[in-house]
Amino acid sequence: MRVLIGCSSPPDKGAGILTYSRELAEALIVLGHEVYFAAPRPASYLWAEQSGVHCLPTDPDANPKSVVTQLLSAINEAAIEGIINNDNPFLQSVAPAAGVPFVSVGHHGQGAIGALACWEHPWVDYVVAISNDMQKTFCLNHKVPISRCPIVHNGMRAPTVEVRENDLDIGRPVRAIFLGGYNRFKGARHIRRMASAGTNAWDGIELAWYGRVPEKIVRSLRYHRYVSIKGYVPRGEIFQALRDSDVLLFPSRVEGCPMAILEALSLGVPVIASDGIGAMRWLVESGTNGYICHLSKWSEQAISCLQ
Repeated sequence: MRVLIGCSSPPDKGAGILTYSRELAEALIVLGHEVYFAAPRPASYLWAEQSGVHCLPTDPDANPKSVVTQLLSAINEAAIEGIINNDNPFLQSVAPAAGVPFVSVGHHGQGAIGALACWEHPWVDYVVAISNDMQKTFCLNHKVPISRCPIVHNGMRAPTVEVRENDLDIGRPVRAIFLGGYNRFKGARHIRRMASAGTNAWDGIELAWYGRVPEKIVRSLRYHRYVSIKGYVPRGEIFQALRDSDVLLFPSRVEGCPMAILEALSLGVPVIASDGIGAMRWLVESGTNGYICHLSKWSEQAISCLQ
């Protein structure tokens, strides 16, 4: 089957939605399907060449009518048999004219990404929600029929690194990790408040903070010896750091179905997550494979869980 996957990020540069799109493409190829990828033109075609993916450029700065016309021509010329769009606005706009089964995957319930997933939904076979909260938003706010709005939590590729055995009994500190930089939607302020709880609260615990953090925040934490700011690093390094951690801190306000939680759980790393909007409280069974803490008291409750 010839399948077209859409994404708004070039295939060589992006984050969560691109990771989902690339892994979906690779999984379909393994199953014997031929995959086309509609996305902005990449700087490097290495991934596409190695994976056997055919790229269809949809450059955001080009004339929209021209891009859509070329996209429809490519769909016809390649004899595409099915479309799975993630967040490519050009691909979503051709739903009425595509003439093949069309699935739109929502990755956020709110904002432009949520609205885009539901755009032209009468012409879309299924609008996939990746969390219960998202399905509610799509059906109530965007009027997508619930019969065409299934909930499908993200999948992920099995980890390629060995899952380490629990070694918390050797007297070393508990290693916590946070991957959200200083993004308010990822709950960075909760992490900062938590980090400022004082040495006594962090006795026997250390925190590795990954992502872009403003210099003034770094300076404010310089005397907290139990906190290390790692900055923005390649995905492979993140995955190895997650493997070597004891717990993932995840105080997000708004998510879809977070890949980071799935990756942590696949490695046997428990997660202290929030009860924010998203699939967190369906992925984490509080008290079993982690804890769900309330956003209004997240910092205090998360420190208690770590202790």
